[in-house]
Amino acid sequence: MYLLADSAESSLPVLLAVAVLLPLISFFVILCFPQWMGKAGKNGATLAAMMIGGSAVLSFISLFIWLGDNPLDGAPDLDNSAQVDKSAAQNEHADGASEHADGASEHADGASEHADGASEHAD
Repeated sequence: MYLLADSAESSLPVLLAVAVLLPLISFFVILCFPQWMGKAGKNGATLAAMMIGGSAVLSFISLFIWLGDNPLDGAPDLDNSAQVDKSAAQNEHADGASEHADGASEHADGASEHADGASEHAD
């Protein structure tokens, strides 16, 4: 329980590193020592499942340690962030309105070209 008694800053990286390495270690043990795995690899399957389960347990322990040090305070203040996003979007669209207005006449000119071309394909 040394890892749990230490601060989260030092124990979380160790716990998560071990959680990642456990399945990799089981893979190399199964690969390098197939004679230990029994008939049809039954022991290998048990070893792999236990290492994956141990990895999951260490990941959950890490989660609970992290949540203990960083409690959830509730929902974020969405009203304030929505107002900030809305004002930024209004400023952005106000600046780009003249660009789109100029481009609209450009598209209108192209529409007459395509209208003439449509009669060619109809023949």
